[in-house]
Amino acid sequence: MQLDVCYTDVCTESTIDESDIDFGLTEKERLKDIVLGIENAEIPLIDDNYLVSVNLKDTSTYAYAPRKFAYNERQQIRKITDDLLAREIIKVSVSPYCARIVPVKKKNGDLRLCVDLRPLNARVIKQKYPFPLIEDCLTKLGDKTVFSLLDLRDGFHQIKVHPDSTKYFSFATPDGQYEYLRLPFGYSEAPAEFQKRIVQILQKLICEDKILIYIDDILIASKSVDENLEILREVLLELKKYGFELNYKKM
Repeated sequence: MQLDVCYTDVCTESTIDESDIDFGLTEKERLKDIVLGIENAEIPLIDDNYLVSVNLKDTSTYAYAPRKFAYNERQQIRKITDDLLAREIIKVSVSPYCARIVPVKKKNGDLRLCVDLRPLNARVIKQKYPFPLIEDCLTKLGDKTVFSLLDLRDGFHQIKVHPDSTKYFSFATPDGQYEYLRLPFGYSEAPAEFQKRIVQILQKLICEDKILIYIDDILIASKSVDENLEILREVLLELKKYGFELNYKKM
């Protein structure tokens, strides 16, 4: 039995009802109670001022002007940057570091805004943070029969960058220059930084062999539905304490 669970600030009873869960009606109601209960609970936020810093081995600057885009591409890029500004994921920048954007077309024709951070990645000091080994994960899953997969919303963007380091995540569009206030996609150290943070938050559950974490995916593995739902409650509670949100696209 597999359960794909996601949780965000837009979690509602109707979105749960419309989702696809391989559970009976009773279990689905219990799941609904858990998710909405955590969503609506007034839980004090733990602000430990966790910030990611960039450490460079080469501080030489670089700056690339944006390439020319078609009119409708510019409109979509502007819409994306306006949204990121409103959500305080980016801000206007005057950084001497400036990367190019590389819009990628989705299947539906919309654009995904990617930043070419290869110049920064070539200058950064690489971490040696360990990721879980597939063999170890498979061993831990050996006797489990019920699984829940949680996907963190916007992944890396949920982690703040130290104010002294945001200048390194600057990029240019035809409308201006911006820099990321949150960990961006395309940064070579982002997976390690994200894994490190999530492991820190959910360390107790990891040590109890209740969950497996690989970057922005959290797998709950158990021997029964009851156990799985109880672990889910623990995970959602810990994530909410630290202000992390999960996708609610498939449940």
